[in-house]
Amino acid sequence: MLQIMNIGITDVAVIGGGLAAMYAALEASNYDKSVVIISKKPVGRSGASVISKSVHRFPPDHLKEKLSYKNKIIEAGRYINNRDLVDTFVEHASQKMDNIEKLKVGLNFKEKLIDGKNHKYFAACKPKMGKHLTIPLSNIIKTKDNINIMEGYMAVQIVIERDTVCGILIENKNRLYFLGAKAVVIATGGGGYNYIQTSNTNDLTGDGYAMALRAGLPLIDMEFIQFYPYRTVYPFQHDIFPDIFSHGAKYLNEKGERFMDKYPKKELENRDILSREMFFQKEIYLNIEDCDKDFMKEECDDLYDNYLKYKGEQIKVSPVAHFMMGGVKINADTSTDVRGLFCCGEVAGGLHGANRLAGHALTETVVFGHIAGEESAHYAGSKTKISVNFVKEETANWVPNIGEESPTNIKNILRRNMWESAGIVRNEDDLQRAKDKVEELEQQIKNLKPLKLRDWIECQNMIQTSKMIIDSCILRKESRGAHYRSDFPEEDINWQRNIIIN
Repeated sequence: MLQIMNIGITDVAVIGGGLAAMYAALEASNYDKSVVIISKKPVGRSGASVISKSVHRFPPDHLKEKLSYKNKIIEAGRYINNRDLVDTFVEHASQKMDNIEKLKVGLNFKEKLIDGKNHKYFAACKPKMGKHLTIPLSNIIKTKDNINIMEGYMAVQIVIERDTVCGILIENKNRLYFLGAKAVVIATGGGGYNYIQTSNTNDLTGDGYAMALRAGLPLIDMEFIQFYPYRTVYPFQHDIFPDIFSHGAKYLNEKGERFMDKYPKKELENRDILSREMFFQKEIYLNIEDCDKDFMKEECDDLYDNYLKYKGEQIKVSPVAHFMMGGVKINADTSTDVRGLFCCGEVAGGLHGANRLAGHALTETVVFGHIAGEESAHYAGSKTKISVNFVKEETANWVPNIGEESPTNIKNILRRNMWESAGIVRNEDDLQRAKDKVEELEQQIKNLKPLKLRDWIECQNMIQTSKMIIDSCILRKESRGAHYRSDFPEEDINWQRNIIIN
């Protein structure tokens, strides 16, 4: 059994290195609290944020517009969104985006005229690359004397005593450490790397979901995975800015047919519909011959450069696992059922319901990252001391001894299994096969003695996350939003509710 070394105490510990984690850490630091960020990869270069298109869509600060926006979110979520989270998002988004603008981190804002006054509604970097936002933000964080960064460290387990958080178990180079914390914010992002075809980076292994489960927290809406229908796979890999379909771009199948012609919004239909239609085609190609080239050069110059580089070649596209609508069940103030434990960003569930509107993922990090930072700081301020002496080696008795083996093959089998049997189109037989295979892999990982402990923990987290996804998919015997079952192809009013698993 591995020994655990105590490494100190902080007011607020933030787990993650992407936008939600950085916003939470920055906000908590503004209340003169000591903050520690624990991130597997370099802060500002972690998770989905850094490879995003940097696009933020949000409701203008106008009453009528907010009401309309709220209805669009709920309609996209097929009426099972957490209304408190939706209200919070809509009410605070514009103000929080104003706060981000003041940081001068490279976002360019667009406005539209409403009732004689200009209102912001959109923001992105130029060019539209997430790193042009995440890296400047990380540079600001590094100037804060009360924020310490632990890069290359992985949070393994939330340590709890009497339903109250008291710290985090952390791994680095096959060693375990305990960091005492008055408050903890989980901002680890999603788990898209569970699928072999994904836009996610390889650090998004469902760590936050698995830690939450080990802490006894419920997960909500885990069956809803958004498969992103806007990604080229050959001759170059690149996300596609969806707005180009309003300027002449289109998808064609192997027969040269525009298969989305039967839908009013064409390629701008809800992502679940578009991904499903793409799934049923043999091949899909992006045709941008008739696209407004001035618009492309202005709004997606990197895609335009690739278009020129590979001119004459067909640009093949495919849907990929992109975003998890489900996650840890939270309250509107980002608190959870464990006192002192908060969650924000993609790891939290409930805001989006059965599907997410385009451009809301990064705005979600702004709104709820700030709230998590503020609330965790206030909570930490109410605590005079925490328990740190009780942490024993038994706390991590589920962690294996070090050996010579690698779980890489188990990871790869798991990822293929999830794509083939719990992907875009699902049915009872495939889901049951997926469940059986995951249970088989779970037994294999239990008996494995890894050369690198982190690889084993990530694999364990992927298995736990996959089990929750599959169980939720099996339970929901209908099709709704991003969850499509060929054996239950219709939406059922009796299933206008959430599945909660713990």
